[in-house]
Amino acid sequence: MKKNILLIVSLYVCVGFSVASSLKDVNGNGEIAVILENVSANNSDPNLYINNQNLPFSLVKTLNDSIITKVWIVKDASAQNIHGDIHVTLKDGYTIQTISLSEIQKKHINNIDSVPCLFFIENELIETPDYDAFVIDNKQIKQISVKRFDNWSSNIHLNLIKIQLEKPRKQQIMIR
Repeated sequence: MKKNILLIVSLYVCVGFSVASSLKDVNGNGEIAVILENVSANNSDPNLYINNQNLPFSLVKTLNDSIITKVWIVKDASAQNIHGDIHVTLKDGYTIQTISLSEIQKKHINNIDSVPCLFFIENELIETPDYDAFVIDNKQIKQISVKRFDNWSSNIHLNLIKIQLEKPRKQQIMIR
């Protein structure tokens, strides 16, 4: 029994050490590996049709399940996009009022200053190279808060714009 425990502890220490050292020494020179990711236009999004109207896929961020009556996905030869088509039917009488992140900035917070902005929707960073093309449903916005971030020693100045939705989604919408 003592040998089994000793063997398990030894394996745990060895495996733990090898994992820790592989994390720290990915480059082989004792440095922590840093992976730089570029944010670029994502061309792998499926088409989004809301009430039979082709709209930007970014609207998925603000689609609220309480306004949706039906969702179906087409991923065969009849799809207009090689990544598939998502069709959404909204409740009768509800129409989406699209607004881009750039329009939000101009309309609601243009009077702040010309410092660059980072947008968050429900605490999720919006990673897009084009705030003009990223649109959301204006009717679903509950609150917009702006926090100024200044790091004087590094000369970094940003406006962090947090958009809170009227009624956050109950479920994460994931399409595979």
